[in-house]
Amino acid sequence: MGLGAGLNLTIGGAEFITSVFSPADLEPFLWLKADEGVVESGGSVSQWTDQGTNGNNLVQASGANQPVYTASNGDFNSKPTVDFNGTSHFLRSGALSSSVTDTTTFITFYVNSIALNGDTVITSNVTNNKRLFYGTGSNVNGVLRNGSKSNILNTPINNTYTFMYQFDGTTLRKRTNGSTVSTVSSWASATITEIGLGYSIGLGGRYSDFDIAEFIVYDKVLTTDEIEDVFNYTNVKYAIY
Repeated sequence: MGLGAGLNLTIGGAEFITSVFSPADLEPFLWLKADEGVVESGGSVSQWTDQGTNGNNLVQASGANQPVYTASNGDFNSKPTVDFNGTSHFLRSGALSSSVTDTTTFITFYVNSIALNGDTVITSNVTNNKRLFYGTGSNVNGVLRNGSKSNILNTPINNTYTFMYQFDGTTLRKRTNGSTVSTVSSWASATITEIGLGYSIGLGGRYSDFDIAEFIVYDKVLTTDEIEDVFNYTNVKYAIY
């Protein structure tokens, strides 16, 4: 369990400080959360500020392409979200503070609809061959990396989820909410140099209609206990499962 802000408990006259986990305890490479760091005007989001220490902010200068800030979303325990319309909204990081190969990535979101096969929630490079989550029809299917698909999610849309994606150089792992981990061996390696939310970088017309509350990228392979800490954090915060 990570060491976050403490809670003071008094038992039999003695005071104890208990630890409360925060994703910051594991030093995220990138951490976006809708309850902090959203730069918006009239609900239009121009920047989502990285809550980690690397300054990997995602931005959108064009008003027509800016996603919408929702202060209280009933699908996320009345917590805030950043919402993408599936036709024009997206955010993009530009060059990241450093490239990422090994990663453990979490996203807490609700996909409303998928218009085109291959519509992308997150894309990670300048080609469409490195999509972290993509969808077909009524499902969020899986991960596309170096042109190879892995339909290891196959999870229906119109539900609130935390997805975990992990890659250690050879093996791809996935977990959804409180489920068991699924794996794909001998997965092709690829380096992440930038991140886009809501569309495929370099492939026009593939936007996603979804609401996102939190997006956390670690540039390392987390342990089973650390992964459980992050899932517990998102589940308690957003009352997912």
